[in-house]
Amino acid sequence: MDEDEVEVPLAGGEVNEVVRVGDTVHRTAGAWTPSVQRVLAHLRAEGFDLSPAPLGTDDRGREVVSWLPGTTAARPWPAALLREDGVHQAAAAVVGLGAALATYEARPDDVWRHGGVPGPGSTTLRHGDLGLWNTVWSGDRLTGIIDWDYLEPSPPLWDLAQLCWYVLPVRPTRWAACGFDGEPDLDRRLAVVAEHAGCRPRDLLEVLDDLMGLDLERTLTWGGAGVHPWRHFLDAGYVLDIGTDRAFLRERWLRA
Repeated sequence: MDEDEVEVPLAGGEVNEVVRVGDTVHRTAGAWTPSVQRVLAHLRAEGFDLSPAPLGTDDRGREVVSWLPGTTAARPWPAALLREDGVHQAAAAVVGLGAALATYEARPDDVWRHGGVPGPGSTTLRHGDLGLWNTVWSGDRLTGIIDWDYLEPSPPLWDLAQLCWYVLPVRPTRWAACGFDGEPDLDRRLAVVAEHAGCRPRDLLEVLDDLMGLDLERTLTWGGAGVHPWRHFLDAGYVLDIGTDRAFLRERWLRA
């Protein structure tokens, strides 16, 4: 076997089996994979270069995308994310992503892993899993966004609201693990995202409250029914984690 054909397992994911083969990544596929590949091709055509290139499927039926060099933002975070500069980069990237997704023309045969956010306002697509673990960094520079399986129709601002959850972060039990010495300047970091989004900070927080509620509902309903990966999320205690974060969000910002 040639060296570039050796499969190197990639750690960190909880949902799929993922391996690197040379300059490509091979991932567990599903009924949604053709739609995801079409969206990735659209993003590249629109000039959004932080997403991987879609490369079809391999002889084992796995999705293949291009390898994005760099390091994912596991805890503790890259230094840039502890500073305002990293928040600016992440927010600008998600705004650019939203603009590119807005021009995707959905097809009747598109399939989304989670079907879409319920309600009549789901008029655009969102990445759907914008935790910082799905961002790639080279030094202090954001160079990629990975793991697109959760693409789905949603109302506006949902990706930016989810970014707020993790980049502020609205996670009081995680600040030290991220690398902060104490509570970050949450209001300033929120203001940075809102500036890029062109909306009020409270608009993002109200959407985030809805998003957390949907995550709780999906974890309880789909996890309780044994649906992967929600069963894993349920068993791993994500209901308690989301509940803690949502209570902090409401007490800190939404009570008034």
